[in-house]
Amino acid sequence: MRLIVSETGLSIREPKISTEDLNKFSPKQIESWLATLPRANTGEMAKQIYTLLSHSNGLLLDPAMRMKFLFCLQPEFERLYQTLEKHFHNTSAALNPKQTKIAELARALLNEQALAYKAIIDQLLKNLKGTPNKKILGPAMAYAMYYLSRLIGHCYQLYLTPPKKLWHELHTLFQLAEFNSLDTFITNLPKPVKSATLRNIYKSSLLLALANPNQLRTNDFWALQFDALDLSKLIKLTHSISILPLSDEYEYVVNLRANTAPFHRSLLTDDNDHDFMGINVQNLLIYLQTCLENAQKRPKELSTILIRHLINALGNMSTRSFSRTPCQDAMEISVGLAATHSLIKKGTRINLNNGPRGPHDNAHEDALTTLEGSLKEVALLDKKEAMISHFALDNYGSVEREQNSDSWSKQFKPKVSINDSETLQKEYHLTSTKKNKELSHKDYQKIKASILNISPGGYCLTLNGMLPKQIQTDEVIGILERDETGKEIWNIGIIRWIKRESNERLLTGIQLIAPNAEPVTTSLRKNSELPAVSHSSLLLPSLPHIGQPATLLTPTLPYKVGKMISFCTETYTSEVKLEKLLQEGRSYSRFTFRELSSEKKAKKTENKEINDSMDDFSSVWEIL
Repeated sequence: MRLIVSETGLSIREPKISTEDLNKFSPKQIESWLATLPRANTGEMAKQIYTLLSHSNGLLLDPAMRMKFLFCLQPEFERLYQTLEKHFHNTSAALNPKQTKIAELARALLNEQALAYKAIIDQLLKNLKGTPNKKILGPAMAYAMYYLSRLIGHCYQLYLTPPKKLWHELHTLFQLAEFNSLDTFITNLPKPVKSATLRNIYKSSLLLALANPNQLRTNDFWALQFDALDLSKLIKLTHSISILPLSDEYEYVVNLRANTAPFHRSLLTDDNDHDFMGINVQNLLIYLQTCLENAQKRPKELSTILIRHLINALGNMSTRSFSRTPCQDAMEISVGLAATHSLIKKGTRINLNNGPRGPHDNAHEDALTTLEGSLKEVALLDKKEAMISHFALDNYGSVEREQNSDSWSKQFKPKVSINDSETLQKEYHLTSTKKNKELSHKDYQKIKASILNISPGGYCLTLNGMLPKQIQTDEVIGILERDETGKEIWNIGIIRWIKRESNERLLTGIQLIAPNAEPVTTSLRKNSELPAVSHSSLLLPSLPHIGQPATLLTPTLPYKVGKMISFCTETYTSEVKLEKLLQEGRSYSRFTFRELSSEKKAKKTENKEINDSMDDFSSVWEIL
């Protein structure tokens, strides 16, 4: 069934008079139909709901009957959409073919819901017998605006360009609501469960478009557009704007007769200002600044990082300072702080260990393999660690074994190797370090990327194929270069924006922040006997030409300004105090620091390594 543009300016399915029994769309019949849905089979359930919606949108139904039908279907529709959303939400920015198909189905369902409510609006407004029934028209306009706004948010969330005429539909709907004095009509939204006016729903979509959506993370879109819907109340709209002189009050404008999102007023070139509406965000900026200064006033739906992003996006008109040079070159990258640290460390160890190996380099391993079984994957825990390990076990099971065990069996135990007995390993608190390593360390791989263009501040990269989940805006990225000798040099950058060109092709904007990073292991200094938790971090060198000292790039938690931490590299350890927070993202923090003390790692001789390896087993002989 094809789409047509009606006299109201809204796109709807071409209606037709059907001879079929339309009573099947009554609430009673729909409830019976919903009871037979195969909820265990999501695919079949989605097919039936989509087929019913698209079929009903092509029929000439009474507006009141269609509204009741949609209200009955709405709860099941929301549950289905939530199930579908799990397949592509919080995943990699590059979707696989299955995720792409599911995302397309989700968009189609949202579009059919919007078409259904637009069909009601079209029928009521074309009724020339009298004034339209506002008790039906008001909710229909609000829900049509709601599902069109969700469709725009869905596209932005997947870094897609919204479909053709979607913004024009939104603007047309808003003008119809204003003309019929329904823009302040209050409606109860299905998700989130709250009340909102059509005007606020429209303004929340404008706010999302102004917030540089290509720089947001997937979790930010819904929070900004709907969870924090009250922010839109602070935005003012006006139809009377003057081109000259430019006013600071309404910095943004939107063309109500065009298929475009709002934009900064300085970009306005059309002399006809009658089609433009001014957008004032000054009150919103004042409120956001207050939230930064007073954490108690910050809405729980918005993170501090998102608030900072909004202030930067709405308060500044960003312009390109440098020209971009086209480039057709390839490079290798890593995504995420942990992956970058691991790959740099791996390359560093290769560089350090590429010399000839001595005859005693494997003495430690040979001594272990001569023992009964193999203890090279076993670590002996001290008393405190043993207690932690003991209580981490299933306490109930431990007590039960203690009560039900035979007292004679304790006196006459069979001779079993400690390597073959889980009971003996638990009794002496022996744990496998190899298994723990497999759990805590991933085999990170370099990702191939193509350079689209270069600027003094960074790169525009093209990424193809399946990509890791970590590819998100405001994420750390490592860029690999090699010098004349083949030595690896890693430069560090931040993903600033993402744009999807096709299902498996992403454009990413990279801002370089430091060259030649060094991997370090950081931990907070603690006074207790328990060992401190270590984290993968990066030491970024000083940049004297811009007056920037050396900095540490750490995970967001638990590092804060004023904390005393220790970090170690391949050659030395150092105690430092974090002085100033230079940069903060959703998964990283960048600090300047003041060194308190440092110590170089001494190189051990071959004989000392052998003696140390023997001393390490001084407490094992009794166990054996």
